[in-house]
Amino acid sequence: MKTLKIALLQIAPCKTLKENLEKGMEACKTAKEMGADLALFPEMWSNGYHIYDRPVSEWMAEAISTDSEFVQAFCTLARSLHMAIGITLLEKQENAPRNSLILFDRFGERKFIYAKVHTCAFDVERNLTPGDDFYVTPLDTACGEVNVGAMICYDREFPESARILMLKGAELILVPNACPMEINRLSQLRARAFENMTAIATCNYPGSVPDCNGGSSVFDGVAYVPELDHSRDTCILHADEKEGIYIAQLDLEQLRRYRETEVHGNSYRHPQKYRLLTEEKPAMNTNNFYWIREPKTYAIENGRVQITTEPHTDLWQRTYYHFRNDNAPVFQMDTKEKFFSFIVKTDFRGSKHRFDQCGVVMYLDSENWIKGSVEFENEEFQHLGSVVTNHGYSDWATTAIPADVKIMWYRFSRRQDDYCIECSRDGVHYSQMRICHMWEGADEIRFGIYACSPEASSFTAVFTDMQVTECAWKAHEGQLPDEEDAELS
Repeated sequence: MKTLKIALLQIAPCKTLKENLEKGMEACKTAKEMGADLALFPEMWSNGYHIYDRPVSEWMAEAISTDSEFVQAFCTLARSLHMAIGITLLEKQENAPRNSLILFDRFGERKFIYAKVHTCAFDVERNLTPGDDFYVTPLDTACGEVNVGAMICYDREFPESARILMLKGAELILVPNACPMEINRLSQLRARAFENMTAIATCNYPGSVPDCNGGSSVFDGVAYVPELDHSRDTCILHADEKEGIYIAQLDLEQLRRYRETEVHGNSYRHPQKYRLLTEEKPAMNTNNFYWIREPKTYAIENGRVQITTEPHTDLWQRTYYHFRNDNAPVFQMDTKEKFFSFIVKTDFRGSKHRFDQCGVVMYLDSENWIKGSVEFENEEFQHLGSVVTNHGYSDWATTAIPADVKIMWYRFSRRQDDYCIECSRDGVHYSQMRICHMWEGADEIRFGIYACSPEASSFTAVFTDMQVTECAWKAHEGQLPDEEDAELS
């Protein structure tokens, strides 16, 4: 019988990177003494997933590179112990770090670096760079090659994660975790293993760590065996909340026989009927867009626009401050359409200086325009707001939002010469920011995106998911429908 021994290192982190390195290495050595072929850490072991209730800049500074001493130590350890190690870390990247897992085989060879695809963008993880793919690799073990893939924590909540790994041949999926493993999350893991006929090993932090409760688990994915006339429990290990190293024994031969004969996984799928899941909306054609004040540094590719701002660029006219700034780059298109909505997703993780901003804009001329954006203020908060400028006078309406919000969707809508700007954290649920009238906005208009840095700073703003749709700002009750309204205008 080919049995793969998987060690789940359900251990509490320390206060420093050095301490986590030392404790992690000792845990790996203990796992090897217990006969493990593979050891898996909880999520973001390098800093103990300590990213909550702290300034974003503080924990982002703890990111380490994939060739750091910390990572190389586990590479060397895997080779010396002759045991595969899945080490997790806050991985340094150019703009924002990633939540990553590096898998070393028993010879110390790096098999893959997986970065969490489904970052928790509804919370502090919005400051991370998401991964862009799922990986499966043949892992050489004492019981032969095993096809191993990975997902991290929140990835589990999307069936597509495990399904893609199954389609890529995964027999075992490693899942570092850092959250309470209650019945519903455990049920997700059980379901992912059952529906894909794949073993899933999850390593969590113990109950002594805030917002964690242990419960590390392994589901082997084998629901039926010949000797039973009913289904079996696929859970072969479920740890309690205590700190410890837990060993699961995965019967690879049983799993492979099961995958050859059972009806789940890829056996009877109908991918041609799942087009709604796989068809992407075509990227918006930006050929109709043009620059008002073309920036020195920018990139446009497949509907993605990246603008690096220049210092002392802004849009403002007269009111209160008694100055006029009209030098921000604007990328927009013309339209005579009287009823429509324009949607764009903005990523401003690089903003770090007061008033750094990017967002949606309708720029008619220097004295008539609208903009909606998030303007950085300090490490505590930012301004989510809009500026409406009519006949050379601007007004500014804002509300404070947390400083760690770094992604925002906008929906700009037109109903003749009235306009609405809405915002959304997820691109699904929108909240109204502003309704206004534009005195010069009754005929042909121009709309699009902008970015600027009013003070002595610069950052890179990224705009994606742009699309023009039918007007999502519906007629008010008692107001004429769009068609009749247009006929009367």
